[in-house]
Amino acid sequence: MQKQLLLFAVSLSGICFQNVSAGDFEEYQRKQQRDMQQYQNQQDEGISSQVADLRTFVFKTQQEYIQWKADQERQFREFASNVKSSWGYFRAPSNKTWVEYSVDSRSVSEVDFEKGRVTVEVLAKEGEDNETIRQRLTSAIERVIKSHGSQKSLPVESTNEKDMQLQKPVLSEQVADNEGLSISEENAKPFAEEIAGSAQMSSTSTGKKKLVASFSLVPDHLKKRMEPYLPAVRKYASKYSLDEALVLATIHTESYFNPVARSSCGAIGLMQLMPDRGGLEAYRHVFDKSGVPSVSFLFDAENNIQLGCAYIHILQNQYFIDITTLESRLYCGIAGYNTGPGNVAKAFNGTRNVQAAIPIINSIAPSDRVYKHMLAKLPYNETRDYLKNVVTRMELYR
Repeated sequence: MQKQLLLFAVSLSGICFQNVSAGDFEEYQRKQQRDMQQYQNQQDEGISSQVADLRTFVFKTQQEYIQWKADQERQFREFASNVKSSWGYFRAPSNKTWVEYSVDSRSVSEVDFEKGRVTVEVLAKEGEDNETIRQRLTSAIERVIKSHGSQKSLPVESTNEKDMQLQKPVLSEQVADNEGLSISEENAKPFAEEIAGSAQMSSTSTGKKKLVASFSLVPDHLKKRMEPYLPAVRKYASKYSLDEALVLATIHTESYFNPVARSSCGAIGLMQLMPDRGGLEAYRHVFDKSGVPSVSFLFDAENNIQLGCAYIHILQNQYFIDITTLESRLYCGIAGYNTGPGNVAKAFNGTRNVQAAIPIINSIAPSDRVYKHMLAKLPYNETRDYLKNVVTRMELYR
């Protein structure tokens, strides 16, 4: 059959073989077979690569995700324990704080996106002189300015380009010198040298020497981080019929537009989605199939904003759709994004039964009474503060 196909291909090519020897023709056939086999191998490799890529984006089952998460948490605990044995403490990343250790764990940077402050520390080595320590601090400051973040679960700098999380540095356009000159990858070294020059020597709780430097981000650092995501926010707010101000206020409250946000409970990205909870529901809604979105999937800003908007839509238009007043539905959706719809229901009827709570919510008027009731009765202080912050910050983005 393959020989027939080859002969058919030859006849279609318009090539005349009348003056070609049988040996030459057989060699031609062998070459065609080799070329076809090479092409097939390339196709197979491409398919295998696509399958592998798909697996990095989606876990097929929650159990698969749970096992992966357990492995990651074990590695994280081991890493934190090793760091603590050297430093006496461990700086953990959070939704509003980006932490990155050097590969050897002898230096660490912490960026507080809420306060707009960067702190860089270098742990002295045995017998190391102060000037050498200061040079290493310069390199550490330079590193945090240039870093593109890492998709790995451990808070360690990425030295492999494929593991880098962002196309631009995490602190792009957010650092400036005393003259207002923006600091970039190209001019980071002189700035780092200046900051390191004023660093203070101190000691860890274990008595080891460390050199510490800090500097502030530019005053409008929050706006600088927000602007690149406006097109995606507008796109998906429109798609899911949401107020843009609500989406922006949610991101502000969840992560302060920290593109590498990862909370201690496992929430990921700008909109702090839990992969096996809100992320799972939103993924099913958007793609109409089951799957737990992976960390790498959720760290992609476009994916994160799309699923975050989809989850807000689910809360407002599925869980709380029978709430008759739009403002009351908005408040319940905001609180539900933080604590889950069951805990919102608990604020009204003492149980997690959402449908049983809705008539009670509808009986309370006007909507500001619903808002005040939730601020007083939601089960957790964190959710009460969250609701208040999102509602207040919506006015910033109108």
